[in-house]
Amino acid sequence: GTNDTKPQNWKHAEEYTTDYEAMIDHFAALPAKPKIWLCSPAPVYQTRWGISEKSVVEGVIPKVQALARRKGLPVIDLYAVLSDKPEMFPDKIHPNAAGAKLMAEAVEAAILGK
Repeated sequence: GTNDTKPQNWKHAEEYTTDYEAMIDHFAALPAKPKIWLCSPAPVYQTRWGISEKSVVEGVIPKVQALARRKGLPVIDLYAVLSDKPEMFPDKIHPNAAGAKLMAEAVEAAILGK
């Protein structure tokens, strides 16, 4: 998600959905037939290392949402979970332990149907 928006990676943006879909298809084809959830990336509170909020909001999130619709998969909206919580991002990109806990709780709630 977020690291994919670095300029050296995002120059391959057209491959993002194809690669993501291949990964989904791989897991869906496993004999165990796992349940699959997609996740939106967390917010970016300051452009750093080439990672920008605009690339996440206008690039990654729409691609994740479109892929989820096409595949009929749920999305865990980690962006919404961590919006308006810049204090949980000491370097403005990566969440601290409290932010990671919120992410884990959102994933748990989705998996357990809470």
